[in-house]
Amino acid sequence: MRVNATFGSWGFQSTRFFATVKLADGKSPKADILNVLRPCAFVDDFLPYMSGVHPDIHLALILRNETGSPNTGEQLNKVTSTHRSLLDFARWWVGR
Repeated sequence: MRVNATFGSWGFQSTRFFATVKLADGKSPKADILNVLRPCAFVDDFLPYMSGVHPDIHLALILRNETGSPNTGEQLNKVTSTHRSLLDFARWWVGR
């Protein structure tokens, strides 16, 4: 499968994609690349992936079912906003 062709058919204009691996130090495996790219926002449904992300990056957490969710604890204080879905975040982001 050609990644660029697939994502291009969905309207994504990016020509660069990054893969990450799990880190043992507790920091998000996505943090290093996010801190280099410095996007205006990072949206994910897994709170541990927000650990170590630069504070200038808006952290939007998509909420999960509370039963068995890893999205609890003190790390929630570092999240900039929470949303019911990616669509909910997109509507909120565009309307701010």
